[in-house]
Amino acid sequence: MILPCALIAICALAQAQENPAQEAARLMVEGEGNFFQASQEHGTRAAFLQFLAEEAIVFQPRPVNGREAWRKRPEKGIALSWKPLFAAMARSADLGYTTGPAEWRKAKEDEKPFGYSQFVSIWRKQKDRSWKVALDVGSEVPGPPKADETPQLEFSFGPTPVATNGSQISPSKELHEAESKFAAAAQADSAAALLAASSAAVRVHRENAFPRSARRRRGRC
Repeated sequence: MILPCALIAICALAQAQENPAQEAARLMVEGEGNFFQASQEHGTRAAFLQFLAEEAIVFQPRPVNGREAWRKRPEKGIALSWKPLFAAMARSADLGYTTGPAEWRKAKEDEKPFGYSQFVSIWRKQKDRSWKVALDVGSEVPGPPKADETPQLEFSFGPTPVATNGSQISPSKELHEAESKFAAAAQADSAAALLAASSAAVRVHRENAFPRSARRRRGRC
């Protein structure tokens, strides 16, 4: 089983009294499990075409429409396996992401992968209440996850929206303002800007390097 920890976490969350964000996180990770299962039963290409949203973005290396990109790929010649180790959900309960290690094989029966990566998938709740991938990106890493990689799926939830003068802040406006401030600060010092804008659960991905997290910087894995 490729997702034992995820399934345990799903069951644990289901048994607890859930708020909307917790329920959404459970359904998102459940969707991730269904996504992987579809890849094992029907092939990687078919699974991506099933679980990518119509407007989904993937990178090759520039951003392109994900469904169009996967339609052009051959059905055989690539088998992808993955498992989420970290998931985060917005308090709005309609947008979240999963991230974790992935292995690439020419066929799923192959014992040894020919490549390793770390994926980040942003999931969006659809009008029919299903969850689909809105953005999928990966970065190559030197090998399989390190021995100290957290073996249990973790969850993080966004901050509760703050109302000002009795009115609710527009999430999209707040996001654009935060992005603009971050971009401006990064022009002067990108590292300082990243640290200032990062949450305690931040994970930084770089090509040919394992993800770094706030926990590792503090010496806790």
